[in-house]
Amino acid sequence: MNDSTITEVSKGIVMGGLKIEIIKRNPRIIQLLRFSCDPILSPDRLAGLADLKRGTLVKSLEEGKLPRVSKAYDENDFSDDLMRILLVIKGFQNDLPSEMSKEEKIKLKSAIITDRLTNAQVSSKIRNAQEPRQMKVIKYVLGSLGYKNIPNEDTNIKALYAGQYSLRMNVAARKANQPVDVVIHLKGLEDFQISNYVFIECKSAGDFANVNKRRKEEAEKVLDLQESYPDDKIDFCLFIGGYFNQKYLDFERQSGIKIFWEHLPETLKEYIEEREG
Repeated sequence: MNDSTITEVSKGIVMGGLKIEIIKRNPRIIQLLRFSCDPILSPDRLAGLADLKRGTLVKSLEEGKLPRVSKAYDENDFSDDLMRILLVIKGFQNDLPSEMSKEEKIKLKSAIITDRLTNAQVSSKIRNAQEPRQMKVIKYVLGSLGYKNIPNEDTNIKALYAGQYSLRMNVAARKANQPVDVVIHLKGLEDFQISNYVFIECKSAGDFANVNKRRKEEAEKVLDLQESYPDDKIDFCLFIGGYFNQKYLDFERQSGIKIFWEHLPETLKEYIEEREG
């Protein structure tokens, strides 16, 4: 992204002039819009909060791809999804200092986006190596227990039968569709009640500061899922690797989240075996 694009996005945010046409002209700016938010919204989080008709739209736009128009998803559907995205973006903007002029606010917003974009480009190289590795470990554990991986774009967990699991599933919830890295329907527990499933989120961190900033995200996700299925208990786990201090671990555990370390995959395997019917 060049400086002029960042300035254009920042001006639209500060002046309240963001239109869906700017995204249609340059779909990749969706990443800049995410980075303008406080806190920064992940693609899955933005898609869930916006309750998009096409759940993969945000990721496709960031790759520079416009959706293919069809009877199932026409131009009006696309425009409606873009409006939903902009409404969410607007709701996650912090007020800038009132004593600043509009020009100063635009410069400040541009600096914030540029700094976040630079950090993301560096840290993504680390994350891009860590996340596939974590998923590979989980797939190995589940495969060794006889579970079958089911590709799934459904938001209804009932699409998974006992002994099946799905990766990166958007789970229907009360406030928004909640993206979950791994959803497992435990073997021997045929009923579709929520307690017969295990939800796993993969997390990796290169420093302690970043995890403490984001520690509430998982707790809020669990709360939304629990409120969406109040008659049963959510079994939510974190599969973590890297720098996670005791403060973070205690906070997550107090929220009812179980912790498993990437370098100790046998503990996750033992837990799933204990939970099976």
